Amino acid sequence: MTKLHDPDLPPGEIVEKREDGIWVRNDGVELSPAEKNPYYILATVFGEDDRGFDQKLDDLNAEIWNSWAYSELDKKINAEAAKEAKRNWQKWFRADQKAALIPFWYRPLTDEQRERIREVLADRWVDDPVIPVPGTLDFSNTYFEKDFIWKRGFPGRAVFSNTYFARSAFFKDVKILGATYFTNAHFAGEAGFKRVELAENPSSFRSSGSHVSFQQTYFGGPAKFFGVRIQRSTSFRKARFLNEADFSGSVFSREVEFDDTEFLGRTHFAETRFEKHVPTFFQNRMHDNTAFSARPSYWPKATRANATANKNAYRRLRQISAAHHNPENEHFFLRQEMACDALLKEDWLGRFIVRAFGLVSRYGYSVARPGLVLILLWLGPAIHYLTVFKPDFWATLLAPTSNAAHGDALGRAAGFSFSNLFSFFGLGRRHFGDVWSTAPDMVHFIGGVQSVLGYVFLFFLGLGLRNRFRLR
Repeated sequence: MTKLHDPDLPPGEIVEKREDGIWVRNDGVELSPAEKNPYYILATVFGEDDRGFDQKLDDLNAEIWNSWAYSELDKKINAEAAKEAKRNWQKWFRADQKAALIPFWYRPLTDEQRERIREVLADRWVDDPVIPVPGTLDFSNTYFEKDFIWKRGFPGRAVFSNTYFARSAFFKDVKILGATYFTNAHFAGEAGFKRVELAENPSSFRSSGSHVSFQQTYFGGPAKFFGVRIQRSTSFRKARFLNEADFSGSVFSREVEFDDTEFLGRTHFAETRFEKHVPTFFQNRMHDNTAFSARPSYWPKATRANATANKNAYRRLRQISAAHHNPENEHFFLRQEMACDALLKEDWLGRFIVRAFGLVSRYGYSVARPGLVLILLWLGPAIHYLTVFKPDFWATLLAPTSNAAHGDALGRAAGFSFSNLFSFFGLGRRHFGDVWSTAPDMVHFIGGVQSVLGYVFLFFLGLGLRNRFRLR
């Protein structure tokens, strides 16, 4: 384990600034200022925005950045990237915004642009600079003293490991196609991720890796992941959220783990979609005000391939909901867990029982399903019983003088069916004893089935009422 300068401070907290401009973290990691990082310089060739967001300055920097970042791609991939960028602009921005820049994005650097980059690198970085080759966007071991606003795409890996953000850090309208790492990063201020896509890495791009890491990342301010789409496995293992953590509108297409993670502020997953895998929250600390969605559309469909892992993850989410006294979510995750369990049963009888339980009662949560079955169990046999009380019921149904007799038969058949369905009330013996003595065998059989199923579905109805209205 890394020895800390001050055990009372987080590992990533700054404890010293040396005379040579190097910042030292509590865990001993040394950080260089962002102004000396060649990739930060490439992103701010036309200057830094110290007065807030300057759209014109950002457009100039974005044009030269994208020409550099995508200059190593072949023409075919370059053209595809340009088309995709245009589609994204039309989706994310107003029609007139950035329209003038579209023809310039994803074009190779011109000689004039290369000379401008060399001049800036020589002025801010080293005397005889070499323009970095796109492949890995390396901001590791970097100290950002100012607000950090990143609105750039990149076709390779992006590394922010051990990075320190002293103020707010915002990632907006970003698409990164390679592996992305925020391992052991430290966000002292607010961290915002809006419309960020960490996509699958196409084999035609010259980057490698298929993982997104926020392991041991420290979020000191609010962490907001709005509209983030991550198409690769993601890890927040041992991350710490000291303030609000909001994942509204985010989509995780593959595995995501929050194991050994601390959420010390309000945590919001209520509108977060997990497409193929259930997130894991083992051995972690959750804030009491934690929200998860209880809508199946936000959770992956159970399959044999993911049933075992998802069942264990749902069980953990059910435990978290129970600890937070949220019975609605607790039972929702129980239903999801049971759906996975049905796929894991090796014998057909076990699978049938679990699936039947889910079908007729939604695993003890539905009131409508068992109620509807009880109504059908009452009405269906009642129609058959009409001929018991009036053998010519159907033959004389349309006769002009049949109203009273038919009405009496309808009433008695409905009452007889009800007494069979709820036989424990004893209504059959009291009101229909004479009927049983002369009733044919089929009536006895149907009545017996009604009595058995009446007990079963009345139990399901009571179970649904208990769970739906949180009765304990």
